[in-house]
Amino acid sequence: MDQDRVDQISRTLAAGLSRRIVPVFAVLLAVLIATSTLAPGHSGSVAARQASPTAGTPCPATSEEENAALVRRYYEEAYNERNPALAHDLLAEHFVRHNVGAPHRDQVHGNTDDVARVEAWLSAFPDLHVTIEKLIATEDTVVVWNIWRGTQDGPLPQWDAPVTGQAMERESIVIYGVACGQIAENWIVQDNLTMLRQLGIITDEELADADTPTVATPVP
Repeated sequence: MDQDRVDQISRTLAAGLSRRIVPVFAVLLAVLIATSTLAPGHSGSVAARQASPTAGTPCPATSEEENAALVRRYYEEAYNERNPALAHDLLAEHFVRHNVGAPHRDQVHGNTDDVARVEAWLSAFPDLHVTIEKLIATEDTVVVWNIWRGTQDGPLPQWDAPVTGQAMERESIVIYGVACGQIAENWIVQDNLTMLRQLGIITDEELADADTPTVATPVP
């Protein structure tokens, strides 16, 4: 998927999150169609990743149902069943994550960093549970709307935030690229502002006193 296209999708979905995700999910269907029909390079890039790095032969194609089950398993087992090590099996060795809200430097080879990412969320929210509200799958793409719920019992170093003991409920939308039966790439939009306000890390008073941003908001 062209990066400019991904950035445009992310901005559109982020705007919808501030109102409600349900009406925005109609946009996701258009996004899913766009990845297959409006982005000529997308199918090619996924097809290129279908080559097996060990055997040098194309990987078997996966069905929509198999792709949906793959993504569901990632949430249900890695997060809800507390099995972070499963990321080694479900994520491709060269998995790439695009997450503007919580930037992450991808490990060149292997998924040790991705296992650590799951472990960090489970450490911060020991009772964390991820619920998939809606999922749409094609032969190489899965789009998910989910809700993360949990009580913060550990620090959040990415925001330099201490333990608050407060509960949060955060919505997110993720577009997954699937290749060779594994998750090869994803693009994430998360409502982190609402989560931080629920936890008391960002207060209404701080928002009211916030100065005008010094960095211009990108124009689509």
